[in-house]
Amino acid sequence: TLLSNLNVSGNTILTGTLAVTGPTVLNSSLNVTGATYLSDKLTVSGSSTLLSDLNVSGNTILTGSLAVTGPTVLNSTLNVTGATYLSDKLTVSGSSTLLSNLNVSGNTILTGTLAVTGPTILNSSLNVTGATYLSDKLTVSGSSTLLSDLNVSGNTILTGSLAVTGATILNSSLNVTGT
Repeated sequence: TLLSNLNVSGNTILTGTLAVTGPTVLNSSLNVTGATYLSDKLTVSGSSTLLSDLNVSGNTILTGSLAVTGPTVLNSTLNVTGATYLSDKLTVSGSSTLLSNLNVSGNTILTGTLAVTGPTILNSSLNVTGATYLSDKLTVSGSSTLLSDLNVSGNTILTGSLAVTGATILNSSLNVTGT
């Protein structure tokens, strides 16, 4: 038992356990060649550099920002409670589910099929460059302009008047009921 300071000027080798009951101050670096176990929290006041992997078996809480310069691999779910900003493209290799609205402020390019199960609202024009197939009725609430021919293969019912400004060609009979 020492009742005062122990000063050692040369290298010191301890072959047993070093038990310290009070605070320990090291005025230089600490080099440990074996595994190190801490039974309480680790507080570091300066920046830290790890020269190999960091494996954490419990939950990890970061109160500041996390900057990662290399690729990042997450082997499980990523839950984000705040807004998320990506400054480059987002590539998803599997199917994706959005549980709320998707707002896109720029142009959107879809190279596959777009399947929509609910009603779709377009607040501007719809431009389609290829053939368009509708498997159910088409209801238009405003006036419509067709810039080319209209070909109808089934029966056609018009409930209002029909105004024709150009020549009319009928390839079969015309039945008129009423006056």
